[in-house]
Amino acid sequence: MKYPSLRFVFDRKHVATKKKRGLVQLEVLSEGKRKWIGTGVKLYSDQWSDRKKVINSSEMLQLNQRLDEMMRVIQDWVNDLIRKKEAFEFEKMDAFLKYFNHSENYIEFLERRINERNDITDIAFIQSIFSKEKSKNRRFSK
Repeated sequence: MKYPSLRFVFDRKHVATKKKRGLVQLEVLSEGKRKWIGTGVKLYSDQWSDRKKVINSSEMLQLNQRLDEMMRVIQDWVNDLIRKKEAFEFEKMDAFLKYFNHSENYIEFLERRINERNDITDIAFIQSIFSKEKSKNRRFSK
């Protein structure tokens, strides 16, 4: 099984100058396909070093910590896939990032668990669970 490589890319679209900021993105590369993940970090052209990441900024320690943490979270997830001997898929990564970045409600939790489990195949059963939960949520939200 092949697993992705990760790296930071600064100013992929070549817009950064000394007066205009460019984005730092995390590139996930697997089997010739790429996915770009935004980091929320924007820098001027003289504030990036491929070796040291953020430089020449009063916030460079915090920004570098933020970038390192993002890289660590995704790398830990990939390492977990390797330990479990599961194949890497971009769809799995998207699902991981979606649920990692926000808290999910009960219905989203059920949907995720049903998708993760391979032993639940009865569509009528699944639909009845969702309709019951949605009606409960409507009653409590009024």
